[in-house]
Amino acid sequence: MKNIKGDLLWILLPFIGVSGFFVWAFLIPYQIIVVPFWFWVGKRFAGLQMSRIRSFLFGNSVWGISFIIFVWQFLLEQEPHRIKALEVISLSYISPFYMLTGALPPVDAYFDGFRFTNTVITLTLVGYFLMLVIFTFGFIWGSLHRKRAS
Repeated sequence: MKNIKGDLLWILLPFIGVSGFFVWAFLIPYQIIVVPFWFWVGKRFAGLQMSRIRSFLFGNSVWGISFIIFVWQFLLEQEPHRIKALEVISLSYISPFYMLTGALPPVDAYFDGFRFTNTVITLTLVGYFLMLVIFTFGFIWGSLHRKRAS
């Protein structure tokens, strides 16, 4: 049963990206579903029968890969050298959070002499951060309840 549970959770990880691509294409307010869902996924990963650190890293593996692809394609590469398929993959994974991050008040930030405002890149970075925070809260919640159940 332990292996089946882990395999099913592994299938849930890319669900955000795949569903985000299709839902965003149809402009359905997916944020109502995705925040509790991602919290629930974090909670479920806390319940896996492995070390908490390994379980947390396992649960954020697809998030981490997508985040690395995003940083590589949008922050390290210039426009002509970007690989469009990788751009779509990294943006689809975080797209359910765009309406949520787009509702943030305007932000002006200075980093290393550059001025940043609410651009797609900054909103995407905030979305990745929110996604990690929501998963972490769910993971902590699940860990606390796992301790109580034992």
